[in-house]
Amino acid sequence: MRISYESSAGFFRVELTGRMTVADLMDALCAVLGHARFRPGHNVLWDLRQADLRLLTGLAIRRVASIGELHRRALGSSRLALLLNPTADYTLGRMYHMLAVGGQCELAVFRDPAEAERWVGRRLLLIS
Repeated sequence: MRISYESSAGFFRVELTGRMTVADLMDALCAVLGHARFRPGHNVLWDLRQADLRLLTGLAIRRVASIGELHRRALGSSRLALLLNPTADYTLGRMYHMLAVGGQCELAVFRDPAEAERWVGRRLLLIS
């Protein structure tokens, strides 16, 4: 897992690789929320193009969506971009999007990195 803060665009980038479980995604979320520079309302680009999401069944995706709901206050009105492979992973991302819609966060699923970066970097949050 690699977490970086894109200061010029004002968002966090989380790059996950390898086989992912619900526990792995929870660990990644906790790492972002615990980052010294993270504040509610920060936008996050989740780059999952190198992640193996085959273990995430429909039930697992529901669990991930409920974890996000539990952290609604910590996330604030963040924009969350899921950057996925243009294969089956994209279908899983759309499924997550349908389950997670309704909170304060805006969530979108992307295949194109530049498009995801433009979308997640639109609303800048200044840190004092």
